[in-house]
Amino acid sequence: MSRTIVPYVDKVFEADDHVIRRIIQNFQLASGSGSPQEDLKGRFASAFVPSEMVDDVLAYALGWVKEKTDRLLEQKKPARISAESFQAAIVSFVRKHDNRTILNTFAGIPSHQQIEQDLKLRTYVRQLDIIEADDEQKIGAVTDFLRASVDRTQWGAKGLVHESSFDEFEDSLLRTWDNHKRRTDIRLAGHPDVQKGRYLYLECSSHQATLEGLQVPTHFMPGSFHALADDVVVGWHPHYKRELEISDNEED
Repeated sequence: MSRTIVPYVDKVFEADDHVIRRIIQNFQLASGSGSPQEDLKGRFASAFVPSEMVDDVLAYALGWVKEKTDRLLEQKKPARISAESFQAAIVSFVRKHDNRTILNTFAGIPSHQQIEQDLKLRTYVRQLDIIEADDEQKIGAVTDFLRASVDRTQWGAKGLVHESSFDEFEDSLLRTWDNHKRRTDIRLAGHPDVQKGRYLYLECSSHQATLEGLQVPTHFMPGSFHALADDVVVGWHPHYKRELEISDNEED
């Protein structure tokens, strides 16, 4: 026995007999099979993990826990992980590798107030103004943007989509935008810049892709492009950054 725990052990056994009896009566000892890996497999299999995925999920879980606890220790914090965050991580991993075909939406139709607020304030709407989009297009864009934002949040929070998949999806949209932009410059060479911007916007809006191999709601793809446009990562007008700066100066 380590000498450092002697004071604590003595404190227990020097206590009143009545207290010790209650401790002993309520004491439980649980032991595993002798193989922690097999015990964990059994727990996963009896919970929410398909039997054919248990080995992969266990390997991921062990790595995930080690990474999280290592970071906490580096920050001089207790190596403590909540059950909720652990379950969300495992569920999202399982979801990423299961056999679903469709991601269902959690987003309702935005209110008139929400739409009006975005129409006045958001950069992605200004990007549409630059290419002279009509009111119907802008309202549709706001609706897609807001609904996609809700779905992105809910899919992540519920563990339906692994967090890394959103980054992969965004990277694919950036490549798509760049490819369409290059094609637009070739096909519409000599055309007005606004016309090029409208064409590029329509090409990107009609693009179809999957998220973790799953079909997404119709609003999610254009809504995700608008999120990138809101961050000025992409744009529709050939010189969208310059045009946004001009717009900013005019407002000042």
